[in-house]
Parts: sequence; C-alpha cells; structure tokens
Amino acid sequence: MRKLLILLVVAALTLVHATTFEALSFEDMLAKAEIAFYGTVTATTVVEQDGEPWTQVSFEVLEPYRGVEEDSSSLELLFYGGQSATVNQQVSLMPSFTVGEKLILFAYDAQYYSPIVGFNQGLWREMENGFRGEAGDLLSLEGEQLVLTGQGLSPEDLLTRMRQSFEVEP
Repeated sequence: MRKLLILLVVAALTLVHATTFEALSFEDMLAKAEIAFYGTVTATTVVEQDGEPWTQVSFEVLEPYRGVEEDSSSLELLFYGGQSATVNQQVSLMPSFTVGEKLILFAYDAQYYSPIVGFNQGLWREMENGFRGEAGDLLSLEGEQLVLTGQGLSPEDLLTRMRQSFEVEP
C-alpha cells in the first residue's frame, strides 16, 4: 500500500510539472524572442498534420522588430489544436485569435505547440489603454524600462518604446 501511495504522489508531481511554465520578465522575453512584431490578425485556418489539428494564424506585419524581413508584410504561425470537420482538440491556455485584432507578438522561430515565447506570455493585444497580455498584465513604462505591470501606456507611446527596445539588441 505504501509503495502504491508513493507511486501515485510521484505520478501526480510529474503531471503537475508537465502542465506548468516559468513566468518570464519582459527582459527575458525580449532576449528569447527570435521573431517579434506589431501586426494585425488576417486569418485563422485549421490544418491537419499527421492527423493532428493545428491552427494556422496569418498576420499582417505592421512593424517588424526581429526575425521578420523588412520587406515582408505577412507572417504565418502554427498553434497546436483547433477544430476541423474530423478533429477537435482544445488546448488549455492556448491563445485564440480574432481576425482584425492588433497585437504585439514575441515568438520562437521553430514549431512548438505554441510558438509564442513563454507559451502565451509573449502576446499583448491592443486595447484602448495600451497592450494587455493573456494574464491581464499591461505593458507599462517604469523609468526607462518596459515592464509587465502598471497603468499601461497609450498604444502609440508603447509602440515607440517597443521600437527603442529592439534598437538596443540584448
């Protein structure tokens, strides 16, 4: 009985570890981002790869910051999950996208279940009072640094600060 209890505890701890991710600071995300841009969602389409659904999200790149060619006006990223005629796979905490929404996105240049830095942490949606992350955090200015907490900045002011952040590469 004792061995069974120990096995169950170890299995539970393994499961919990597999479903967590590390909270990243803005500086951490800036350093990890291989692709970064301000853009608009133009389309979402579910495609199947090896019988698994992936949501392909298309973006119009309005301001490239890193990893996007200056003359490239569009970009596509794949996210695991989605619903098609034959498959339905929903992933907890996976961002969903709405055509027409504007956002700032930091991503890896490789295929992962979510290409966004920190799974969903490197995504901020444009709102009236600034850019809000998936956890509700507002990108703000603290001294000269962009931070994840605070009152936010106007979208125009924040985009100016974002450009400046990428001019001084980490």
